Amino acid sequence: MNKQMFEADPRVLAVLVTHNGGAWLANSLDALAYQIYPRMDIVVVDNGSATDPAPAVARFTRHAELVVSERNLGFGAAANAALESSSRTAAADYFLFLHDDVILDPDAVSMLVETAVATGAGIVGGKGLDWDRPEVLVEVGMSADQFCIPYSGLEEGEIDQGQHEQTRDTLFVTNACMLVSRKLAERCGLWDGAYFAFGEDLDLCLRGRVAGFRVMVEPAARFRHAGALSNGQRRITGRMPSRGHLARRNQLRTIAKNTGGPRMALALALCVVLGTARMLALLLVRRGDEVIDYPRAFVDFLRSFPNVMLRRKAVQKRRTVPDSQIRRLMIKDSQRFRLQLERRLRRWERGTMAAGARTMSNLSFSALKQRYAAWIRQPMTMATMLIVFLGLLAMRGILFGEALAGGTLWPFPESTGRLIGDYLSGWRQVSLGTESAAPPAYPLLWLFSLAGFGRAVLTQKLLLLILLGVGLVGMNRLVRSSAGSRPARVVALAVYALNPVTHSIVSNGDLGALVLYAGLPHLLKLALKTLASGGEVADRAEIRPPVPIGSDSLLKSCGRIALVLAPVIALAPSSLLEFLVMFGTLGITAAVAAGSSVVSWKRVRFLLLSIPVAAAVLIPWSFEGLRPSGPILGPLFSGRTGWLHPLWEGHTAQQMFL
Repeated sequence: MNKQMFEADPRVLAVLVTHNGGAWLANSLDALAYQIYPRMDIVVVDNGSATDPAPAVARFTRHAELVVSERNLGFGAAANAALESSSRTAAADYFLFLHDDVILDPDAVSMLVETAVATGAGIVGGKGLDWDRPEVLVEVGMSADQFCIPYSGLEEGEIDQGQHEQTRDTLFVTNACMLVSRKLAERCGLWDGAYFAFGEDLDLCLRGRVAGFRVMVEPAARFRHAGALSNGQRRITGRMPSRGHLARRNQLRTIAKNTGGPRMALALALCVVLGTARMLALLLVRRGDEVIDYPRAFVDFLRSFPNVMLRRKAVQKRRTVPDSQIRRLMIKDSQRFRLQLERRLRRWERGTMAAGARTMSNLSFSALKQRYAAWIRQPMTMATMLIVFLGLLAMRGILFGEALAGGTLWPFPESTGRLIGDYLSGWRQVSLGTESAAPPAYPLLWLFSLAGFGRAVLTQKLLLLILLGVGLVGMNRLVRSSAGSRPARVVALAVYALNPVTHSIVSNGDLGALVLYAGLPHLLKLALKTLASGGEVADRAEIRPPVPIGSDSLLKSCGRIALVLAPVIALAPSSLLEFLVMFGTLGITAAVAAGSSVVSWKRVRFLLLSIPVAAAVLIPWSFEGLRPSGPILGPLFSGRTGWLHPLWEGHTAQQMFL
């Protein structure tokens, strides 16, 4: 293009948002200064950076305007603030929004403007390549599903070989490099500042499409993008919500604003259902730190719902394109699920191969010999083996003899289907030594029955050995976390394993007492850790300094306690009240010792919360167990020995519980 052609071209105002840009900012400004498009002004908005970007702006772009924000407003709000304060906004025909970690090719702006003018598009984006590996594609137009979850359409690490060179319509382009026409800005507005990060570009493009503007991708306009915020390379000044929290909250906001008619309510309801399912899945795979993002996102969305509805009214008032036409550019849910599954399987395949190689190296004869020699020479190992040997010797007649013919372990069914069948049918043909066996115990005992190949004798012995072992491991961890000395651990293990009470519990086949024996040390360790200052034992004789516990850590601790409590209560129902009293005593004692500390009372609250959470896991049995004749309150109300039996004889109490 020659100079005369440029004189008739529209004027572009480039808005570059920077936050702790560092070396990225210098390269980005340098690329802007070398653009061949002459009718372009530049505004750099410093979005609360820790270091002043003014020297870099003055060095690379002498005629650029610098707008400073004292705090991090997020990309959209900062860009809006720059346009409001800049004297060059009124003369611009197009606005080019850029991240500070983007390097434009010299002709990128020319290609974007040429496509926008030729097609009349309201928004145009380019081809994004990786900052460090410019042969790897990052973005060539974006899509999303009906739940506004973004999708790039690219394979992981896909190499640019000219396979995406068509100028075409797309659902949206990212604000890493986005050219927006003044017509669209005047009709639809620009950025929704409530997004802060992640999803504001999809929202703007959807608002444009709803109003009838085209969104195009021009692959000839190339840029390199580091993605510093997404991959965690950018240093954030001040507190920023987690990416998962922002993504979920913004997803709900985008659906509510831009989805038309009754589909909005359906899509939001499905988002809540799918979010709840993902929370349960994350708990199952022990990723509890990500679970909190979902309820926080739901709460934030509900708080902002009136504002969302006002914005939705404005968007729908400008609607000229139906949802059905926009959905043609969206990816189908089944296709997105298949692609995500393929990517996850490939990652698992790589991880499995690496884990297999490590396992084979660790299972070599020399490695096993070295590890066994180091392990067997430890004094704690020798003492533990001696304690286990003495315990097995004392209980040899029980563990290696005939099946137990008493207690709650008798009669144990020979058929594995009896336990799970009784649980599913609601009829109890297997009592396991009690008049009111707890149904949640049936699936757990059924798993032991499967491991014992359906043989009652083998299942009984397996159950006894596992529960005894779990109890000893828990006692070892409890003493190690509190005292740390080896003699204390040896004494605790010896007392816990070889005392007469343990022998009596095993010989009587008392399943409830055995479960308490196994779970109590683990629960005590978790409870003490929650009530303490957050420090853990770093070495055998060295304790880490106290670290304050936040709400996230307390919620995770509450979840762990509930997960341990649930199987214990399932197999020993009457222990629910005992745990409530025990944890209540621990919490009140710690709170009184700490005075009026708000943090201490917060710990007590989360600790006590684990009890109803554990009971809720066992619903619908929880309702039955709380009846006066059920397995929880039965020992208190039934018979003359029940503690609350006189109270139960009163008519008021009967009416209250029945």
